[in-house]
Amino acid sequence: MILGFYYGSTEIEHEPALKYPVQSIMQYLKMLRSQGYEFEFQDALPDFYEFHNYSIKTGYDKRFVWLVMGNMLATVMTNPIDVCLSKMLTQNDRRYTGLFNALKEVYKEEGAWKFTSGVHPRFMFNLYNGLLFLFVYDRFV
Repeated sequence: MILGFYYGSTEIEHEPALKYPVQSIMQYLKMLRSQGYEFEFQDALPDFYEFHNYSIKTGYDKRFVWLVMGNMLATVMTNPIDVCLSKMLTQNDRRYTGLFNALKEVYKEEGAWKFTSGVHPRFMFNLYNGLLFLFVYDRFV
């Protein structure tokens, strides 16, 4: 969800670039023709292009805002499930039989506010991971 917000708000421009100098390509094609291979120059072009070359046109400020908004939405939507899974893993007696049963029982016994416990640390953890992605991962790809 966070990545969807991030990439949905990012304008990426793909710029294919040649992997090799043009003279090297021409020499290689001449060598292939001398060996009896027949093809057109346009047919061989995809073999000589690097298609993973791209540039990001959207500024960091806009990408950061979308990252925070996506993080907030993802944290709020998935935190109740995380609370119930933690309760199921730490139960001594078999009080909860499944995820949906745990969601229903926690809501009945402790109220809707219990689902918001731990939202802040989880939001900060997800935000930290998102910022690492925004500022580090993009540099290496």
